Amino acid sequence: MAESGNWFKLNRKIFDNPIVCKSHDMFFFWCWLLGHVCYEKTRVYFRGKDVELKPGELLTTIPQMQAECGLSSMQVRNFLKLLKANRQINTLKSNRNQVITILNWQQYQEKQQTKEQTKNRQRTDKEQTRNIHTNIQRIKECKEVEEVGEKKNCDYDFKKLIAFYENNIHPVSSIVEKESLEDMLNEFGYLTCEKAIKRAIMRGKFNIGYINGILSGWKQNGMDEEKPKEKKHEHTEYDDIPF
Repeated sequence: MAESGNWFKLNRKIFDNPIVCKSHDMFFFWCWLLGHVCYEKTRVYFRGKDVELKPGELLTTIPQMQAECGLSSMQVRNFLKLLKANRQINTLKSNRNQVITILNWQQYQEKQQTKEQTKNRQRTDKEQTRNIHTNIQRIKECKEVEEVGEKKNCDYDFKKLIAFYENNIHPVSSIVEKESLEDMLNEFGYLTCEKAIKRAIMRGKFNIGYINGILSGWKQNGMDEEKPKEKKHEHTEYDDIPF
């Protein structure tokens, strides 16, 4: 259980404890208990029901402690009795296992772990905030690149529209006329503006007002395809000759 907690703290005053420092085996046994108790609330099966172990508590057996600490069964039992008599642990037994509680666990372990958990949360929050700011900056940079690309395309289309207009209608003679062409391009796009200019030329109209009128009509009624007018057949003297 305690392996997930990564660490536990040993107070320097432990060397002044005559019980824990009675022997190397006792010292190792005490450290084993500290390293295996729960560091957070944990659900276990004890005395035939589901119970919750609190931080500083451990569900174990004599054979487990004996095997993992390299002690005899008698040594484990004597160490537990000694620690309990000196109010360092409490035990709650069943016929299969027992719950060992380290007394004053919160005083020596939990406060420091809580501080570390708070620091970890604060560190995580800072990293998340930094990541969010980084992502926002990247989005802004991408948007700026897209806007630059769109602007370049608009500038190219506008230059192309001016050239087509001047080659087929007349040179742009005023700022008002230039702004009108720009407004047309922004609202209808290059291809539609080009078709409107061709329609005006087909009808013999060479002014921007007429072109704007064509575009307004298309906006209201939809674009139509104008068919070229059919030439009227001229009556000749041969039309009356019967065949």
